[in-house]
Amino acid sequence: MKKVLSVAALALIFAACGTKDAGLSVDKFYENPAEYIGKEVTIAGVARVCCQSGAIQITGSEKNVITLIPAEGFTAPEKAVWKVKAKGIINEEIIDETYIATLTDQANATEDSTAKADLLAKAEKIKGIIVAEGVIRKYSIDATAIEIIECDKEDAACCKKDSTKACCKKDSTKACSEKDSTKINESAAE
Repeated sequence: MKKVLSVAALALIFAACGTKDAGLSVDKFYENPAEYIGKEVTIAGVARVCCQSGAIQITGSEKNVITLIPAEGFTAPEKAVWKVKAKGIINEEIIDETYIATLTDQANATEDSTAKADLLAKAEKIKGIIVAEGVIRKYSIDATAIEIIECDKEDAACCKKDSTKACCKKDSTKACSEKDSTKINESAAE
């Protein structure tokens, strides 16, 4: 309960202060991500819930995505997309040959033939992605403060982005972009 209240209090303070920090865009972050790893920053952009992983993502152009890891008690809006500003620590996950070896080791350690086959298939899929695209780097922000920004008339386009491409039959409020190849990387890396 304390954690929920503290997150809510931080979010209210963050919003009420009308922070001067407009936040770093996802695309600006991707210009030099190494500069921000392990540091506290504010990321601002359009957010959505990924249909495949269920993760909240702050999106930029093309494949540029930062996963939002909110503190306990945060509930995403029921909209397909929304604007958000999140303050927290940036993390990096590297999916490479070491990651594939770990999956293979897990597969070999399991006695469940279905689980073993799934892990080996996942390892092969990731291996194919790495061969084609190189090492996969996934970024996330452990948010200590989150501000949901309502779209006004001038920002209406942000609310329409991807909203017509709802791909989750179970929950039509979640939207995935058909052009979003990060879905492949995310599902492969989960």
